[in-house]
Amino acid sequence: MKSYLYLGYLISMFLITYISIIYTKKYAPNKIKVIYICLFSLIFIRNAVLFYTYLSNNLTNLYLAKGIIYFNLLCFPIAGIMSFYIFLRDNKFNFNNILGVIGILFISYIVNVYLNEANINLIDSLGYIFVSSNIKFIKIFTLVLYGSIMLISLRIFSGKASNKFGGTLIVISSITTIICNYLFYGNDAMIITTYLSEVLWVMTLFYSLIRFKKSH
Repeated sequence: MKSYLYLGYLISMFLITYISIIYTKKYAPNKIKVIYICLFSLIFIRNAVLFYTYLSNNLTNLYLAKGIIYFNLLCFPIAGIMSFYIFLRDNKFNFNNILGVIGILFISYIVNVYLNEANINLIDSLGYIFVSSNIKFIKIFTLVLYGSIMLISLRIFSGKASNKFGGTLIVISSITTIICNYLFYGNDAMIITTYLSEVLWVMTLFYSLIRFKKSH
């Protein structure tokens, strides 16, 4: 059953990200097009590698793929920040601030990948998965990062022109991510529940793209 759920996740993410890339190329304003194409492309590549780890028995290649597997540490926080900017609908909010935060997130991703060792565990129904050797750090990092995204997103609910439904999506995605990583990290329950949070982030990001197009 878990195997089918996992494959269902991978297939759904392939479809969602592919459709999102095509939509972004055709309709996204230039202001956000490059960022969105990069995000959806990295998520697509990550899931392609996850599919490979599901099938592969070559541990050497799996270790080389660690940086790609950890794209989630980069893509989904940026998805939250970009969605916040779009749902806020505040012309006074400087987009350069968003770019600055993205730069900080990129640096934190590099630090996590190269300083945080990972173990490869084999789960019968899911294949090989990466688990950080420093679970406590990952839990704290996730709590602080997504907790911050959730808190700043509360500002959306006080804006007259802001997208309240979009703000709700960010809050739900953030809470789901925190719960999944904090309670289940390192076991097979984490696999399914964490990927649920990732689907939520991709849907939130795609919805923000649609709303940005309609409001500009």
